[in-house]
Amino acid sequence: MTATAAVNVAEPLACAHCGQPVQAGVQFCCAGCAAAYDAIQGLGLGRYYERRVIDPSARPIRPELGDGRGYERFVVTDKAGIHELNLMVDGLQCGACVWLIESVLARLPAVVEGRVNMTSRRLKLRWRGAASDAAGIIHQIECLGYGVVPYDPSCLKAADDRTGRILIRSLAVAGFAAGNVMMISIAIWSGMGAATRDLLHWISALVALPAIAYAGRPFFRSALAALSRGRTNMDVPISIGVILVTSMSLFETLTEGADTYFEASTALLFFLLIGRVLDHQARGRVRQPAEQLLVLRATEITVLDESGAARRCAQD
Repeated sequence: MTATAAVNVAEPLACAHCGQPVQAGVQFCCAGCAAAYDAIQGLGLGRYYERRVIDPSARPIRPELGDGRGYERFVVTDKAGIHELNLMVDGLQCGACVWLIESVLARLPAVVEGRVNMTSRRLKLRWRGAASDAAGIIHQIECLGYGVVPYDPSCLKAADDRTGRILIRSLAVAGFAAGNVMMISIAIWSGMGAATRDLLHWISALVALPAIAYAGRPFFRSALAALSRGRTNMDVPISIGVILVTSMSLFETLTEGADTYFEASTALLFFLLIGRVLDHQARGRVRQPAEQLLVLRATEITVLDESGAARRCAQD
């Protein structure tokens, strides 16, 4: 045997399931990986090992079974008797992991739906039967090597959804007002009599003033909050500019002036709100990994009170 061959024999190999280093001649790093490998091959899903791409920085796909308790309080049951549970999955590395989990869940007779979102690492599970069956279904996922933690989705996105809805509605109102006021302004710029011009100015005011008051709320509230604390931010000059231009245009309308600038106020709010909506969506995508870490860190402990009774509490 040559020296090169001897070195190759001594090199550690990778576990056939989780990819962690093992000694030469050993196929699996632990009994859990051996059982997971046999289970996947027994289900006819061996293509998983050919398709997957292992991420060295991610948690190894090594089976670590939980205690199977605490799932029922996260279960929601609809009128048809179908139970739903939202889970955060730890250990997802590529699309092959998503395919494996969904394929295993699809083979369980009680499961109605089992969909995994690779981006958010979330699993939506729906099944028929008893709510306590959640532990058995989740056990099938844990045996594959993935960590599973239940969570309440309403707690993660309630405030975020409310802010997003306000921004979208404000953007729609500003866009509607800007488009209509701009068309009226084009008619004014084309040249016409003073009486017709003043009438169109009043129509522009009737469209623009309510829209500015509604669509400008995200900027006005932020500016007012900053000023109340003796500080300033970018929303302060934006609010001042919009209010001054709108006030000057209203004054020109009342005094039958020749020029108004309602289209400038509404268009400014429209374009600024586009940026604010995109910024909100980008922040939401950035928050997802942080939310995942917070959920995965959450554990439960059993507390014994003075009477000896046990109760379960969440601990971060």
